[in-house]
Amino acid sequence: MILSGTVLADAPGQPLLVVGPSVGTTAETLWATCASRLRGGYHVVGWDMPGHGRSAPADGPFTVADLARAVLALAEEARPGESFRYAGDSIGGAVGLQLLLDAPE
Repeated sequence: MILSGTVLADAPGQPLLVVGPSVGTTAETLWATCASRLRGGYHVVGWDMPGHGRSAPADGPFTVADLARAVLALAEEARPGESFRYAGDSIGGAVGLQLLLDAPE
């Protein structure tokens, strides 16, 4: 599964913050105002659920663990080899908990 990322606050030299959506929204809709207030302090990238926003539909069923792996791939694409911070709401929050279990670093 490949998730599309949207840069919500472009700050290339700052720490990466990845933000996740709630069910039925896009990261841009949910996080744009918050990201604008963080501008300059974090490079903020949001991801959308499969079939939402800029993400292509899923080829089949997926789990929260699948989404977490896709978020890790997205973060690696944005900042190879670097750690990142994460915030999410609703299903995006569940993905954050899965990231904590799978990749606490």
